[in-house]
Amino acid sequence: MATPLRVLIVEDNDDDKELLVAELPRGGYDPVYDCVQTAAEMRAALERTEWDVVISDYILPSFCGIDALRVLQEYALDLPFIIVSGRIGEDIAVAAMKAGAHDYLVKGNLKRLVPVVERELREAAARRQHRLAEQGLHVSEQRFRGTFNQAAVGIVHGAPDGRFLRINDRFCDMLGYSREELLALDLQQITYPDDIARATELRQQLTADEIPNFSLEERFVRKDGALLWVNSTVSLMRAATAEADYLIGVHADITERKEMEQRLAHLAHYDSLTGLPNRALFHDRLQHVIAQAQRSAWLTAVL
Repeated sequence: MATPLRVLIVEDNDDDKELLVAELPRGGYDPVYDCVQTAAEMRAALERTEWDVVISDYILPSFCGIDALRVLQEYALDLPFIIVSGRIGEDIAVAAMKAGAHDYLVKGNLKRLVPVVERELREAAARRQHRLAEQGLHVSEQRFRGTFNQAAVGIVHGAPDGRFLRINDRFCDMLGYSREELLALDLQQITYPDDIARATELRQQLTADEIPNFSLEERFVRKDGALLWVNSTVSLMRAATAEADYLIGVHADITERKEMEQRLAHLAHYDSLTGLPNRALFHDRLQHVIAQAQRSAWLTAVL
């Protein structure tokens, strides 16, 4: 079955037009065409119909191939544009190609027309797929940026050595730093000193593939010096290309919860009126001392 082909022909000679139309079925095409001779006619045709290919004479009475190419470019249409002319020299052909024409043929030798059309249609399809892929990548990147920056938790992409590579807005807000200030620091510089060893050990195990991921409660130091309790969940992203591996950390602020736990623990072991240790704390400490005395063969007294 013949392949439909929508051809816009820029030509003022009916005989030449018919020769072009007659050549295309030799390549298995069923051409549906329109013929224009002026810029206005070409614009009307481009607005009226979607075309697969444009075949243009180089010189017309009031129009030329370069003008036709410029009209096509006005509409930002990436269509194969082929010049077929009996009066085109090497210099003119090169100039036309530099202007954006895809190929040129001599009217007296149309044997190359079908192969040229086939090649340019393939290349146009490849360019179209590439543009779609780039658009899809751009949309995906925009969605990622939106999700990354609008997340309710702090999200960090970091190097295995602790350097920050990318941080979201929420992480900056949690710590009170600007993005530029945080990117100039590393993870150890914002981690509470007593928590550095455990967090570093887990990250080393992660990068050595000893564990798939980890979660821990740790403390960060805000810019104003206050402690920030976070529940950190960290995983390793292995790079598929030459890019380096990086860590993805999701940090949820649990400061309010930890403060509540500390208040409840204090209420459980200290008198709310006097602030002195209560009976529960006394029994807890006494049991601890008795157990230690039994292990060490000590004598224990209560005064």
